[in-house]
Amino acid sequence: MIDLEGTLRELQYAEGIFYDDTVGVAGTAPSVGTRTHPSNTPADVITLCARYRTNVIHVRGTFTIGATMSGYTFVADGDHSDDIIVLNAQIANETVFKGLTLQGALGLSSIYCYDCNISVVTNFQGTATRCRLSTSMTLVTGAYTSNFVDCYSLAAFTMTVNQHTVVITNWGRGPLTLATVSNAGSAVTIDGKNWTPVTIAASCTLGTIGVSGDIHLTNLTGGSVVTDRSTPNNVLAVNTTVAARNLYGGVATSGEVGADIYNLAVTERSKIGFLAISMINCNSGFAGPVVTVRAYTTANAVESKFFEQAFTKGNTPGGGAFGGDPDLIVVVDSEMRFNGYLRIEMRSNYLSDTAVSVPVKIL
Repeated sequence: MIDLEGTLRELQYAEGIFYDDTVGVAGTAPSVGTRTHPSNTPADVITLCARYRTNVIHVRGTFTIGATMSGYTFVADGDHSDDIIVLNAQIANETVFKGLTLQGALGLSSIYCYDCNISVVTNFQGTATRCRLSTSMTLVTGAYTSNFVDCYSLAAFTMTVNQHTVVITNWGRGPLTLATVSNAGSAVTIDGKNWTPVTIAASCTLGTIGVSGDIHLTNLTGGSVVTDRSTPNNVLAVNTTVAARNLYGGVATSGEVGADIYNLAVTERSKIGFLAISMINCNSGFAGPVVTVRAYTTANAVESKFFEQAFTKGNTPGGGAFGGDPDLIVVVDSEMRFNGYLRIEMRSNYLSDTAVSVPVKIL
């Protein structure tokens, strides 16, 4: 005999169990947990899932996990900013969350999140795809792996890595700070886009961190080995005049006679395409002085001079007459990439060049 009533009842639950903390009802009577008569009790939802052989739960409102719930699929029945899962330190291994806000501590589990808002979650482990990561996240301590694909934040976000292995692919929006990479076996890789700011904090003391893609990297590592393959992105532009430089009797940072003219100090890989300084104001604009320009940067953390050349100032506006050189001295005229700093120094052999204003142009 066909149990028509039982079949029809099971068809009511074909989409899964529906939960609503506002209009739902308690109990497990027939029709409770359907779209038109949702449940409002997480424990009853578990019972209904077992009875009707489904692992899909549609959530409206706040659902607090109160027991182990591994292998389920939670789906937002409304807007993920309103539909919330409180993880409550429960085990939810291999459980899938779609379009929900996740809060709280996760029990020792690996979960899958799609289009979720993961907000101040601790002990996270698993995969997040197209998720918004809000405020902070602490990954579970131990030799585990988590993946983040096409994720983003709307404001500053900090990920505390601990001993994890982490793969972040296509990080596309919002400042990201990596903190506490603290195990020699930890490996973090970040691939970014849209020139998103990424900071490696000083609390990252062990393991390796690899960076690639279009990001602004600030590397403050406290010992983690950082491999930076990101696109040099900090395109510097300067158009200014530095005043009162003692080019004749001063001593520059290098220890040589002259003065520092400009120092480009950066914490990320940077590039310039043009750098020039002008000797137009040497000898109050008249011909005669020999002006020497020097440029320095670091090679393997050791300062090195990479440019030094002497120029003779001409006596016509703009220079160049009577054997003199043009006033504008071009130091860099093609793309130059660097990290750390780039410093320019200048010296004049004219005794009155003790308070010279020097124009600087960087593109």
